[in-house]
Amino acid sequence: MHYISDAADGATHPCYRHQDTVGVVLEMTPSEPSTTYRVSRTPRSDHSDGDEQHEQSPSGRRRGDDDDTNRSTVRHTKRQQERMQKLQQLESIASTLDDWKADVSQAATAFAAQVRDSMLFKLLHQDSSDNLLPWDLDAIENAKKRLLRHVVMRLIVLLKWRAFGLRMYCEQLLMHGLLLLTFTVSLVIGFGIDTATSAELDQVLIGWLYKAVCACIVLIVGGGTITGLLLKYDDVQPLCISTATINTTMDGEDKKGRFSERFVALNNALLGLSALYFCVFESREFAADMLDDDEPRGFVHRGLRALRYMLTSTFALLKGGKPTPYLESYWNRIQLPTFFLILIYVVCEFTAPFSATMRVYAGIPALFLVWVMSVSYLEVIPAVGYLLPMMRRMLADVFRYLAFYFPIQCAYTCAYYLLFKSQGYYLKPYEPDQTFFDKFSQSLGSVFPGTNNETEATFALLAILKNKDPNEMFKGYESVPKSFLTTYLVTFAQINMEPFEQLGTTASSVLGYFLVLTHATIVIVMLLNVLIAMLNKTMGAHMDEAKLEACVTFAECVLRMEKTSATSKQRGVTCNAVEVGRLFHDLLRADANEKNEDSAVLRAIATISSTVESIQKHAKKA
Repeated sequence: MHYISDAADGATHPCYRHQDTVGVVLEMTPSEPSTTYRVSRTPRSDHSDGDEQHEQSPSGRRRGDDDDTNRSTVRHTKRQQERMQKLQQLESIASTLDDWKADVSQAATAFAAQVRDSMLFKLLHQDSSDNLLPWDLDAIENAKKRLLRHVVMRLIVLLKWRAFGLRMYCEQLLMHGLLLLTFTVSLVIGFGIDTATSAELDQVLIGWLYKAVCACIVLIVGGGTITGLLLKYDDVQPLCISTATINTTMDGEDKKGRFSERFVALNNALLGLSALYFCVFESREFAADMLDDDEPRGFVHRGLRALRYMLTSTFALLKGGKPTPYLESYWNRIQLPTFFLILIYVVCEFTAPFSATMRVYAGIPALFLVWVMSVSYLEVIPAVGYLLPMMRRMLADVFRYLAFYFPIQCAYTCAYYLLFKSQGYYLKPYEPDQTFFDKFSQSLGSVFPGTNNETEATFALLAILKNKDPNEMFKGYESVPKSFLTTYLVTFAQINMEPFEQLGTTASSVLGYFLVLTHATIVIVMLLNVLIAMLNKTMGAHMDEAKLEACVTFAECVLRMEKTSATSKQRGVTCNAVEVGRLFHDLLRADANEKNEDSAVLRAIATISSTVESIQKHAKKA
């Protein structure tokens, strides 16, 4: 084995081999990034001494091996080259940010760059390469996160947020509220369209009429203008009057029915416009990752090219390929399909190809996802923004817990089902309490004076009243799915002891109580405490990292807004130098205060530690 290195002669280096599609390639040592190793594909010996017999110089050997079919592989590994290239790019960005720190007015030049060429785009999106190993990607991502915490980078993000991010965020927030409102109302009145005079639909209409916020949202997004052009003003006006009622604004059942039908149509129209708005927004964000075409094309050509790009990227992801920058986010993977599903729902509401029940059942999952997506709007709030990345880690802990909990859940489900299924219709004989039996006989005689109050007849009546219907025996364990649900509810201390009291034999009773006691002990006492400990450890270990992730999520929010807005050099030109300087100094003061607070906490901890040590020393001496 030979190696070529810039190190001094006589130095030894450990090397590790692995087989790839070319041959045997030796990885470079971490401390020697410039080392190139040379190994023959068919070595004659495992020792390097045998290779010393060659008299040819290293350069001559390399030239001779180029003409040999069994030549050696002499090269830097692609992984190291790509990793060094990525890190050099990040060093270049860091150098630029340091230069701008001396003159923050240069930060305005960040607005002039296209989205794909901006620093924010390069720092937020992953480096997809088959040659980079997971730890290489982690090192690159950590370097990017540190750059995002750079004071100049945070200044650029804040300037973009003030320039266009806040306006677009408020616009999307209002549109999302309108989407939630109209979609929820559409599903609520889905079963009452044919009965326009029903009390349920009247309650929905009154709820709209008394909520001035709903009318404000409609007016803000332009819905009032659109409906005013398409419909009569006299029919739209009651929707904007918060104190109006159906009885005072409508005369007669015919007008009331027409108003209800128009109300449903107006609600579905606003729902469709809101869903279309988000479909266009998400499509523009998706298409922003596409490389620009050198030749100027028309609008139709660009639209078809963007559609092809979105379809090919989605299919590539489904086949296990590298995700595009848009598809790196799990939120984006569910948003665009959900909004398209809502559009299909609106079309079905107007055309009615399916029954109302089918439309409502199809809309329930979409409504659930829309409500869940509302959480993503909290990422810009500093007080709770860091909890979003923390929730992802906690969900990972929950899934790991479920992987351990699921076998135990299935074991007890089968045990309970087999235990109660083996009993058939045999129940434990009824044995009433003597005091209760006497009071029941006395009450029965007073209510029905002529009835037979003999002991056997009264006992038979109590047995009939006490014993369950055979179809309702062992309720909760009649089938495997019901047994699974009942067993799962034991985790939350929902334990029904009545089925165990109906077991007929002593052996079955002992086995049943043994199962329920061990089940409650394992699940409630042990596993739940394990889950709480896992979540507590995750919260404590990743709190600082979650705060760093909050900065990343805020920057991602700004980048999404930038992708869907028209970039221009005017934004950088119109930036007020005085305002930029003030914001920069505010960030510096905030960092200084944070460091002072951390230092104060560390000093307090050191003081407490020294005090505890001194107390322990005095206690030992005493």
